[in-house]
Amino acid sequence: LFPYTTLFRSMMVAIFEENYALKPEWSSNNFAPVKHTFSHQKWTIEMVEGNVKNDKPTSDKELRWVASQDFDQFPMATPQKKMIKTYEDSKKG
Repeated sequence: LFPYTTLFRSMMVAIFEENYALKPEWSSNNFAPVKHTFSHQKWTIEMVEGNVKNDKPTSDKELRWVASQDFDQFPMATPQKKMIKTYEDSKKG
């Protein structure tokens, strides 16, 4: 896995704070890369895990807090489904 440096984590925090007004606390968990192939391109997605302690509703129209048991009520693209499965599998041990 790509070694996530302090600089990378700082950049991620800055992106979240700028785009969503969130301040995640990053974990040191490592996940297997998620691979997805479109007909014209291949993606390899590296995941990081963070915890946001702010439970206030956001005013951002593109962000909504959803309980994991409710994921099936929302449309998701295949890469996002693969990321969720990778995350859930990692928690099973």
